[in-house]
Amino acid sequence: VLAAFGLFTFTLFLRRELKGLKAREMLASVFRPAVGAATMAFVIIQINQALELPLLPMLALKILCGGTVYVITVTMIWYLGGRKSGAESWLLERFGPARFRRSDARP
Repeated sequence: VLAAFGLFTFTLFLRRELKGLKAREMLASVFRPAVGAATMAFVIIQINQALELPLLPMLALKILCGGTVYVITVTMIWYLGGRKSGAESWLLERFGPARFRRSDARP
């Protein structure tokens, strides 16, 4: 609830300060991370319900699986969406395999 309030307040602040910013542009900028976070949360909940491990191994498993699922989800949405310029393209242009690099990337 607190995070939702903070996001709402931040959105109002952005709209006030950046008058040309459209709601659609704002939604587009948070879509991939929001879907990635929701998918990550779903996987972590499933792990929590399916396994009973001691605290530290469970924590390590949740961190590893959650982080992996988040990165894969965000990257696949970016890839399927046409590999537009953004954080994903910046990282993959420098560190990723050639098949994920944008076709219009500079050497």
